[in-house]
Amino acid sequence: MHQRFISDLAGFDPPAHEQTPISVIRAIAGWLMIQPDFTPPAPSPKKILDAYPRLQEFLADARTEALGHLTWPTIIKCVERVISGMSEPPL
Repeated sequence: MHQRFISDLAGFDPPAHEQTPISVIRAIAGWLMIQPDFTPPAPSPKKILDAYPRLQEFLADARTEALGHLTWPTIIKCVERVISGMSEPPL
């Protein structure tokens, strides 16, 4: 259902996945890299998966600070914190 909704919104058709972190990261990272507006460099799916536990920690802390209510800007800030900590250059 979500895939149809996303496609209907913007004409994007992200690949199917098994709704696990590894399958989502593998599918979406590869899909994003073949989009017309993709600008390299980008971290490999492995680097993204390795950073995922840190994102979960940041989101849990942010959720606690927000008394259980995460906003989209807060989620983006957490992602940006994780990205800034990826010190190795992407492949």
